[in-house]
Order: sequence, then structure tokens, then C-alpha cells
Amino acid sequence: MLAAALLRGLVRTGLRVTARPAMLLQTRFEASASAETRPTVRPKDEVTLKQLSAFGEYVAEILPKYVQQVQVTCFNELEILIHPDGIIPVLTFLKDHTNAQFKSLTDLTAVDVPSRQNRFEEVIFILFLFL
Repeated sequence: MLAAALLRGLVRTGLRVTARPAMLLQTRFEASASAETRPTVRPKDEVTLKQLSAFGEYVAEILPKYVQQVQVTCFNELEILIHPDGIIPVLTFLKDHTNAQFKSLTDLTAVDVPSRQNRFEEVIFILFLFL
């Protein structure tokens, strides 16, 4: 059913590109005698935000036919919303271009919102690790 929707062009595709150092993805639990009462909040990293925004704008300039919108979320995730016809070209660009070289496709899923005219939305998570 998803394949049929893709062929009909009813899918709004969103690529979520996460650019975080690999060591931030590893979590470790250390028990302590005192309970933490303050919420854990990730500090705002302006440098990463600017780099992701600049890269998103670069991708939009290179592939204007397919990229519809670029935004950076509050968790430093670059979201590139593309036209359904651009799935293969954009993923190929992100994998092969010398300024991108994304190495790992971590998740591919679809969302069905029956109340919308174009009810299917494909979400692709690509993880870029700084090694």
C-alpha cells in the first residue's frame, strides 16, 4: 500500500538528519545517593545550529527541484522536507557527495493521517556520526 502511494506521488517525504558526535549517543547510568531534582536539559549549541542551518541551505541550493523546506529542530536535528520524486536523488546526494557522505540509514517509516488529502508521509532518519 505504501509503495502504491509512493508511485501515485501522495507522499510528503521528510528526511531527519541527526548530526551528533557518536559519544553523545552512548548513555551510561550511574547510581548516586542523592536524587536529582532538576530536569536534564541539553545546552543550546549555537555553533552546531549554524552548521546544520548552513548545510540545509546548501542542500536546498543544490537540489531546488526536490527540497521543499529545511529546518533545524530544538534537538539539533536537520529536517529536509522533499518532494516524493526526490527520494532517490536526495538520498544519493547525501550518501555520495563529498560535502555530505552520510553513512547510516537508521530508520525508514511511514505515517498515515487519514484526515489529510495526501494522507501518507514517509519519514527517513539518517544518522551522521563524527568519527
